[in-house]
Amino acid sequence: MLCVGLTGRASHVIERFFPRQTARGCFRSQEGEWDANGEVLWILWRFCELAGRAPPPHWFRPVAKAARGIVRKRLPDEKATPHAGLLPAGFSAEHLGPNDYYYWDDFWGVAGLRSAAAMLSDADQTLEARELGRQADDCAAAIDRSLERARARLQSPGL
Repeated sequence: MLCVGLTGRASHVIERFFPRQTARGCFRSQEGEWDANGEVLWILWRFCELAGRAPPPHWFRPVAKAARGIVRKRLPDEKATPHAGLLPAGFSAEHLGPNDYYYWDDFWGVAGLRSAAAMLSDADQTLEARELGRQADDCAAAIDRSLERARARLQSPGL
């Protein structure tokens, strides 16, 4: 919708996200999937970019809650473990089988954290924006470490 200029319709759909956010900040389509918060935060920021609008003030609280939800969900960053600093195993790919670790959850988490940081920075919430940017960098580094370990273990450049 955004790419063809239907910003009014896109705005209407986006506004329907907020009542679905849990008290802990989660946008969830089902229990045990971790990509939704990152996806919602990314599309909010993408809307602002493509529509040429600043984030409306009523977005700031849900954006911060959703970003904190991603941060809270991350596993401890004990660097010796294969999934250190990543999101937990989940059902994001139920079509591929059982609960497992899926990097796209983490990539969406990074995109969401960066999007939230950009929106909150625009809202003069610089300290929180800076912290979310740092969390995004930490999560991206955890993804890189995990992928490198997997590459070494599998002795293959790709997964």
